Amino acid sequence: MSPEQLQGEPLDARSDIFSLGVTFYEMLAGKHPFHDKSAAGTLSRIMLADPIPTEQFNAQVSPELQALLSKMLSKDKAARYQSAEHLLTDLRHLPGKLTANDAQAAVKRIKEVSAITPKENLAGRILNKAQRNKWAVLGSALAIILFGVVTSRWLSAEHLDSLAVLPFSYVSSDPQFMANPDREYLSDGLTESIINNLSQLANLKVIARSSVFRYKGKDIDVRAIGRELNVRAVLTGQIIQAGDELTINVELMDVQGNRSIWGDRYQRKTADIQTVQKEIARNVSEKMRLKLTGADQTQLAKTYTESGEAYEAYLKGRYHWNKRTNEGFKQATNFFQEAIVKDPTYALAYTGLADCYTLRSDYGFLAPKEGYALAKGAVTLALKYDESLAEAHTSLASIKAVSDWDWQGAENEYRKALELNPKYPTAHHWYAAQLLIEGRLDQALQEIKEAQQLDPLSLGINKDFAVILLYARDYDKALEQCRKTLEIEPHFGAMFTYIAQIYELQQKYPEATAELEKAHASAPDDVEITYALGQAYALMGKKDEALKISNELNQMGKQDVYLPKEAAYLYTLLGEKEQAIAILQKAAENHYMSVAELKMDPRLTELRKDARIGELLQKIGLSL
Repeated sequence: MSPEQLQGEPLDARSDIFSLGVTFYEMLAGKHPFHDKSAAGTLSRIMLADPIPTEQFNAQVSPELQALLSKMLSKDKAARYQSAEHLLTDLRHLPGKLTANDAQAAVKRIKEVSAITPKENLAGRILNKAQRNKWAVLGSALAIILFGVVTSRWLSAEHLDSLAVLPFSYVSSDPQFMANPDREYLSDGLTESIINNLSQLANLKVIARSSVFRYKGKDIDVRAIGRELNVRAVLTGQIIQAGDELTINVELMDVQGNRSIWGDRYQRKTADIQTVQKEIARNVSEKMRLKLTGADQTQLAKTYTESGEAYEAYLKGRYHWNKRTNEGFKQATNFFQEAIVKDPTYALAYTGLADCYTLRSDYGFLAPKEGYALAKGAVTLALKYDESLAEAHTSLASIKAVSDWDWQGAENEYRKALELNPKYPTAHHWYAAQLLIEGRLDQALQEIKEAQQLDPLSLGINKDFAVILLYARDYDKALEQCRKTLEIEPHFGAMFTYIAQIYELQQKYPEATAELEKAHASAPDDVEITYALGQAYALMGKKDEALKISNELNQMGKQDVYLPKEAAYLYTLLGEKEQAIAILQKAAENHYMSVAELKMDPRLTELRKDARIGELLQKIGLSL
């Protein structure tokens, strides 16, 4: 490590040159230039002391070579070689008048010496001093030439700046584990933890979980995945469990060069899974030749809990949370609470708990007032124990927006999250959604594009990209984005409703209706599609069909309370504006986020002319 790396300063090529200087010194002297009795002493000498003179190790180093070493090992970055090119220039001049023939003679002599018998070797020992020095000079020249070649390749090697961590597979021969599919929390959790750890490194782009997990269980060529996700490297892995013993196999592939960069096997206990995760993340960063800042080093070494049991409970919580079902959220809540019992200061577990309450509210499983209040309490504790969690600041931002209609406070939290982790896709995504609500369309597009680059196969991000284009009235691009999203998941019902909205805004009512009738036939219980079909019938003048859908939704208890805007729009089209406004006013009182979309939704232009809508928006901190 260079002095600036030890002090946590930004790194560049000059730090590599220092490290190479240490290696070159060891080649010549056989010792570390800052060696001390203890590691702490060595670190201190790196930052404060001059290199140990090579003479102390009986190393015959010419003054020219000594000057080159001193320049490479300077404490001051400005006094070092500023680039590998400058270093190589001086290296090539070191052999002086020695020719290629001299180097070949040295190689030949080395071969001769390696082949002589002990008796001949005795004769070799009595070679005169001049001869010995001659061969020492030639050998040094050969070493310098070799070092120059190695240096050139080492410093010119391009670091790999983008990575996809594919879901680790899980294997067990134990019937107890084979019969329980939830045991995959180990493989899924390890994958997600590695992604989260590496994604915070400054010089590495890591594809987010929701994109890579679309490949789980699929037999797809790694190179094809790399091309689809536009990354340079892909990490694959497998967990084999036998009782409490884990064998973890990993391989890092350069997908563009079609070669294996690194592979390893780890034998660990289940309780040591967090330690393995950190080891793998650190090894990946090294093998990808990343330039790590001091903050990066800290991040790779960071431990969120010292309790193996708490970490295991957290992994189980995330596994069930990612199922995105009401039962999954409930199970996840229990596991996050278990993790907190094991470690009351475990900030990530509190964040997981907040995410459970938030999504249960967003999905209509829990009233927003209740869910967001619980989420706010949990995320406040998360930040109490770890102020540096970008995830917690992102959760708090969404909570402030919905529970308090505090748009500025929410924006401050999103900005804080992105300052802590500029490559956190959820922060970019949710911030884009807020910017859209406020009518800041250019900024919203910028943020959603950032999110999409980090998480290219996320359905939520791709869907909201289409919505932003739709609200910006760029209908052709919005329709194109809807189609691209359906290529990722052909059965993603929400996209059919947005395609229909685009057709309706273009007054292509038959096309919109045909799209929705087909979608409704495939998913008759999808309430969002059902509302959209009723709206399409109303726009076509088929009032009876639209009323039938409205009545069915009400009578069957399917008037989904988390879709108040869609219900209000259907009532508006049916000429029942008073009912529509009453629904929206009640939704605002109960803090349903979709009410905030009243400001920008192009379908609601006529409804926004009612003064009561302006008053409602003002109450929630927005204005027309």
